[in-house]
Amino acid sequence: MQPPNRNSARCAAFLLVTRGLVATCTLAGASAALAQAGGPYSLGVNQAFGHDSNLFRTATAPTPDKYSVTSLLAGIDQPIGRQRFFASGSVKATQYEDIDQLNNTGYAVNAGVDWQTIERLAGGLNLALNQSLARYGASAGQPSLAKRNLETTQEFAARVQLGLVSVLALQGSLSHRRVGYSAAEFAASEYNQTGASVGLNYRPSGLLSLGAAVRHTRGEYPRLVLANGDAATFERNDLDLTATWVASGLSTVNARVSFGRQTSDGLTQRDFTGTTGSISWAFLPTGKLGFNTTLSRDTGAESSFANQGGSSISGGGDNSRLTTSLTLTAGYEATAKIRINATLRYSRRNLVDERFVNGVSVGAIEGVDSLKTLSLGASYEPTRAWLLGCNAVRELRLAEGGLSNNYAATTANCSAQFSLK
Repeated sequence: MQPPNRNSARCAAFLLVTRGLVATCTLAGASAALAQAGGPYSLGVNQAFGHDSNLFRTATAPTPDKYSVTSLLAGIDQPIGRQRFFASGSVKATQYEDIDQLNNTGYAVNAGVDWQTIERLAGGLNLALNQSLARYGASAGQPSLAKRNLETTQEFAARVQLGLVSVLALQGSLSHRRVGYSAAEFAASEYNQTGASVGLNYRPSGLLSLGAAVRHTRGEYPRLVLANGDAATFERNDLDLTATWVASGLSTVNARVSFGRQTSDGLTQRDFTGTTGSISWAFLPTGKLGFNTTLSRDTGAESSFANQGGSSISGGGDNSRLTTSLTLTAGYEATAKIRINATLRYSRRNLVDERFVNGVSVGAIEGVDSLKTLSLGASYEPTRAWLLGCNAVRELRLAEGGLSNNYAATTANCSAQFSLK
């Protein structure tokens, strides 16, 4: 692909960096005023420069490019009596040096309220919004694109618990999710779903907690219309068994095993019956060294939302029938100001692409792919207000069945962040 205009792209990148520096100076004054006044607020700006060796995640003829990301950050964490309000957000402008058709503005918002009554009732509300470039690389039912495609995810969750300090507590939750795309070619992959669960939690000691709940989920693909004129829908029912074990002050294990069944109206090839779940182990052998290991097995949508909290390799649009993944993370504090991180992840997806003619299913094709990811990074905090860091990621995907493509990609970036609280 030929770059549309190198000079204009470089000028745009220069202007973007200039705006970032101006924002830093402006922010410094505003943050200093906040710091003098005290309070739960934070403001920040982050400037990053990076390189991607394979922008569109293609098997051959990869398209490399350099990019610049300028982000504005803000947050609040305010206790109000027994309640707590928190919110954090960022807006980021991404500019590419050559492939400027991918230039975009993204955002991430996470806000919520934790509440508690005088009696034994407590709960919380949480809202998460995100917009960024969708992951490239052909997948089941999704074409290989070489243009901008923004993925937007929304998630709202509410939870309530009756019985705060007693051995037995009643818990309930409600959630709603949406995934959308700006590219018309991905319209059939857009979906929304609503889920609810209710169950009991048993806590015989401060070191062990056991839970059991029933969960029902219903969703639809609003832009995948069947022959009868209705949108394709799906339902899922699960029995969730959970456990949290604090083996010591240095080791904590969280586990979930679910026995469930998913059925679809129109996408019958994605039906699933079986066992899903996850187990994670956080281990701190020393005050400077920490490990976190997570093994999960679930449908694509559940797996991708579970990873959104910090994973750089998963979005909301994993449309696999089943995803199994293992993630190993290590962090080491070399000094009080220097931290080194490493993440190794392996995931395997079972894919299915159901073909339709005039809204009627005419068969399906199945396939699998595996993705190996290694991430290495280091950060340096010279002062409380400044954070410098660099990160490199290597991705390798192998595919069978023709529903996704092989690719290899390397990304690297360095950033500087200024913030005051």
